[in-house]
Amino acid sequence: MSAPEIRDPTLDYRRLFEVAPVGVLFIDGEGHVLECNEAAERMLGWSRDELRGRHLRTISHPGELEEGLRLLEEMRAGLRDAIEFDKRYLRKDGSAFWAHLTSSCIRDEHGAIRYLVSVIQDIDDRRRAEAALREGEERFRTLVEQSLAGIYILKGNRFRYANPRFAEVFGLAWPVDDVRVEALVHAEDLGRVQEMIRRLETGDTDTGRYAFRGRRHDDTVIHVEVHGARATMDGEPVVVGLLMDVTDRHQAEQALAMAKHQYETLLDTIPDPAWLKDGDSRLLACNDALARLLGRPREEIRGLAPDALLPPDVAERTTRDDRRAIAAGGPFAVEEVMAGPDGEERLYETIKSPFRDHRGAWAGTAGIARDITDRKASEASLRLLSAAVEQSAAGIIVTDTTGTIIYVNRRFCESTGYAREEVVGRNPNVLKSGHHDEAFYREMWSTISAGREWRGEIHNRRKDGSLLRELAAISPIHDADGRITHFLAVKDDVTELRALEQRLLQSQKLEAIGQLAGGIAHDFNNMLTAISGFGDLLRPELEPGSRASEYLDQITRAAARSSRLTSQLLAFSRRQILKPHRLDLNEVARDMAPMLGPLIGERVRLTLTLDEDPAPRVLADRIQIEQVLLNLVLNARDAMPDGGTLEIATRCLAGRGALDDRVELVVSDSGGGIPAEALDHIFEPFYTTKPPGQGTGLGLATVYGIVRQSGGEIEVQSEPDQGTRFRIRFPAAPADAEAMTTPVPEAGPLEPAADQGATILVVEDEPPVRQLVSKVLERGGYRVLQAATGEDALALPEVESIDLLLTDVVMPGMSGRELASALRTMRPELPVLYMSGYTQDEVLRHGIEAGEVSLLEKPFSPADLLATVRSTLG
Repeated sequence: MSAPEIRDPTLDYRRLFEVAPVGVLFIDGEGHVLECNEAAERMLGWSRDELRGRHLRTISHPGELEEGLRLLEEMRAGLRDAIEFDKRYLRKDGSAFWAHLTSSCIRDEHGAIRYLVSVIQDIDDRRRAEAALREGEERFRTLVEQSLAGIYILKGNRFRYANPRFAEVFGLAWPVDDVRVEALVHAEDLGRVQEMIRRLETGDTDTGRYAFRGRRHDDTVIHVEVHGARATMDGEPVVVGLLMDVTDRHQAEQALAMAKHQYETLLDTIPDPAWLKDGDSRLLACNDALARLLGRPREEIRGLAPDALLPPDVAERTTRDDRRAIAAGGPFAVEEVMAGPDGEERLYETIKSPFRDHRGAWAGTAGIARDITDRKASEASLRLLSAAVEQSAAGIIVTDTTGTIIYVNRRFCESTGYAREEVVGRNPNVLKSGHHDEAFYREMWSTISAGREWRGEIHNRRKDGSLLRELAAISPIHDADGRITHFLAVKDDVTELRALEQRLLQSQKLEAIGQLAGGIAHDFNNMLTAISGFGDLLRPELEPGSRASEYLDQITRAAARSSRLTSQLLAFSRRQILKPHRLDLNEVARDMAPMLGPLIGERVRLTLTLDEDPAPRVLADRIQIEQVLLNLVLNARDAMPDGGTLEIATRCLAGRGALDDRVELVVSDSGGGIPAEALDHIFEPFYTTKPPGQGTGLGLATVYGIVRQSGGEIEVQSEPDQGTRFRIRFPAAPADAEAMTTPVPEAGPLEPAADQGATILVVEDEPPVRQLVSKVLERGGYRVLQAATGEDALALPEVESIDLLLTDVVMPGMSGRELASALRTMRPELPVLYMSGYTQDEVLRHGIEAGEVSLLEKPFSPADLLATVRSTLG
């Protein structure tokens, strides 16, 4: 046989240490962890390596740390060798748990602590269960002891437990100690109470509810109501129950019986018909008013049923209503028509209420009828008035005498944006816009407080901050004694009307300015024609490079600049002659983009957002559209001195039909915006917000005139620091439209014409222009006849032999077109060349724009004059 295996006992201890279900810690005398088992690792959440060398204070809850350190110190001092108590530990994640600690000292031969063996057992669940149990017991104890009902346990004939309320009801000291039933029950009710207790204890019944008269400790009689139930305690039957003191209720019931009697007495004093009926609708009592309505004495109708008092259909209805009132257990109201002794039918509101007898059983109904015929008529009138006020097209406000709003109608809410509940109870100054000064409101309040009506226009502000202009009439409301009780305000929203009026006034103003500008341009162009024309005639006679030649250059340049100024005035006044083409706005924008870049500078980013499908095409003068775009771009540039974004956009706007189609050109910038006070004036000539020397004020006026003359509309949207957007809408060009223009002949030198000897009739009311034109034509080899007016021209003896009529359009008396018509009656093929600084003649303008009429626009040069004359003569 082999020798038995010898086991090392330390291995078994080690294995036991590792598999122990409780945490085991080896701790040195200073409180540092030397070793731990796996259970301790799991409990504390630290690894073994992390726990080794860790002091107890890092794994102990702060609440138990001081006590643990004190006990450790006592063990070190030899005062104790072991400790055992519950304490909290901290896990690695910071959470706490309760554990039962048993710790023993292992000492050396000198009595010093070698190490401590601490066993910790997680008792967190047990502690929570104990706390829950204590909380439940405390909650139950509180519930019983604080209950408003008396709670008791009765065994045999003695109360084994009673709560404080039970003791309070009977005037006993608490806690109640072994009180007998007969001590608390009135002698007359004792037998009944004891019988109920017996039945509960023996199991004849499980629950019981009964009332009796009780006797307080001071012999005062009280009324109590008990709810008892059979239960078992210590294996023996007991009665547990709730007890309520109903003394006050009992007294109230007695008072109710007295009140019923008083009610019967009161019935006779009610002016409206009133009655009492039993459960079969027989009349028990009534007052004089009902007797008068029925036309019979009270003594005669008492005890009668409805069919003995009323027509059959009415009797059946009233009996049915009595039953409905009893079934409902409460008041029942009905409106019914009843005829009096004289046969007149009146409308009554009848209210029937069931009543109980002194035992609590339904005994019948009490009723009262009120004549509401007149009231109903008034209510109908008031409902009509209320509907009219609520649905009125005018906003209506009613305030009390302090100005507090008590009513607003629907139109007020629609106009202001406020819901009714947002303004009722507030003052109308919630609408104040700041437009009116305090004197305005003082005068208003003074007027209505004096009992007079105030009328005027008020500038208010809606909930969203927009302006609301209202025509208001505010009137005081008086009571029957003439005292002011309320104020009524009726308001019409005239915001849109005032805006339309403003736009009309602005349009009329711009139209008037346009007419003035056109007239100025006409006269100015005549003078410029003479200045620049005579200057051109003078130039060949001066020595090149001489001082006189330099002066003439200055005069010519000034005339040219003045000519551009008159062109802008004519553009604003819509008096210029357009040469319309079928234009693609996208093409115009793309062609101009390279030129616009240098003008706006590198700090402004230009973007094109162009609608391609379909392409936005209009019928307009390309040069004028380019002028519009250029002016708006320069205006936007000046609004962004620190740089920004400039966008040119186009799009097609489809209408309801081909004729309604529109094309939109939009120029937007991210600049500082246009001040609100300037928006109404930006299209006026010479109006500018720029510093002196930085603008003439004609840029936007020119844009406005070109757009309107081209059949378009322009609007501007701008807010401070939000940029500006100009929107221009033109009628879309028909698909089959073609360019309508007449080629302008190129100017040539002042050389004799090939058609020398042709006779030209020059008609011009301005002598300098007439002399200039005549002089140039004569130098060109033509024979010239002159006239200042159309009437003078027709009086010339040689008028029928002329080869060309060269006439101003606008002249005193007969216009140029009228003169041409008169001459063509004599010579239908007579060539006519018109000259004008502008023309208001719509027929002539249409002919010019359609390429059917020749026009020489002032100011013109001698070379342009001769070239156009030669072209017209063919």
